[in-house]
Amino acid sequence: MDEEELVFQTTMEDIEDIMANLTIDNKPSMDEEELVFQTTMEDIEEIMTNLTIDNKPSMDEEEFVSEITMEDIQEIMANLAIDNKPKPKPKPTRKSVEYNAYELIVALCMCFPSIETVDDILKIEYDDTLPKLQGCTREAFDEYMTDLKSRRTIHVKKYITAMRSAFNGIISYENVQTVFLEGKLLTSPELIELNANVNNKQAKADVYVKTDNNQYVGLSIKQSSDCTKSNFSVEKMAKESGTDTDLSKTRRNYLEKEGYITFKKEERAKVNALFYRINPNNEYWDAVRKLIIEKNNYIKTQIVSCLYPTDVPYPLYEFDGNHLINLKVDIENVVFEEHEPFYLTKKGKVRNAAKLFYRLSVNNEHFRVEIRWKGNIHTASPQYLVHKIL
Repeated sequence: MDEEELVFQTTMEDIEDIMANLTIDNKPSMDEEELVFQTTMEDIEEIMTNLTIDNKPSMDEEEFVSEITMEDIQEIMANLAIDNKPKPKPKPTRKSVEYNAYELIVALCMCFPSIETVDDILKIEYDDTLPKLQGCTREAFDEYMTDLKSRRTIHVKKYITAMRSAFNGIISYENVQTVFLEGKLLTSPELIELNANVNNKQAKADVYVKTDNNQYVGLSIKQSSDCTKSNFSVEKMAKESGTDTDLSKTRRNYLEKEGYITFKKEERAKVNALFYRINPNNEYWDAVRKLIIEKNNYIKTQIVSCLYPTDVPYPLYEFDGNHLINLKVDIENVVFEEHEPFYLTKKGKVRNAAKLFYRLSVNNEHFRVEIRWKGNIHTASPQYLVHKIL
């Protein structure tokens, strides 16, 4: 699973974890962009033991999906009665995604049809997986297991149950000959040959299953349906599109014009604010918008070809924790345009976020595309981050 698959949108479940990592009298010194970036799906459970919710939102969790900001957190806290002040915790960090436990879960479930719980998996030794499991070293196996131990058992059990149901009728466990767990960096010669003519972005599978008739099935593993579907560098794609616009130069010139020649941590909040929606005179965002209009066909084709890689020479599915989705489908119509409603919170307020928001529609399936930074604005290109709208 890619690093970018970490959650950039937040549900009720996410909010609980964020709260668990806050000290009430001393809010984090990080700005809102840093706080959002450090939030993961696993950060969220402990708060219910420390908080009494007097006014829990009446909306469904599905309806509540929204990006969390410091303003949102303060509003949530105003509606909470604190019975036990949470103890200060170390600064939250992002989970490693190089060895994401959910990839191991799927791979081992394909190897061992009897697996139902976390305990069933934890009993398995590396040597027990051989020779059916390939491409995963002993060291990598141990890293996956370490990550698994940090996951909540109830979530893993639900994931396994959903997987068993979703895979029913698609892949027969009895016909599984070999399961490859290698992530995106392939090492097995037969998988390298299988993907010899496939673009790296389109080779989305985290797990490959080889059946008794020597057919391959690729599985892209997502922890949940909230995970980022794909990501692309805005400035790199601009260059590849053949445009004469130098977005990198435009970004640097704009920052220098505003008095921010080099990155300084203490100025980060002010620099981010330049790219908020409330600032209408952002030369860089204007250039990005113009580029998307001029190169719309190229950009949307690149994004869609990686969301739905129709040219890979094997069946390819995505499992999102609930559904098994066929990614090899005929593409009939695609629309990619800026979407004003995404700039607003549930209460109709303009979000304070250094982002542009677009909507991508593919065969009547809709995706929210955030154009945002993952590093500091001075040195990095923003990314197209694609999320399925549920």
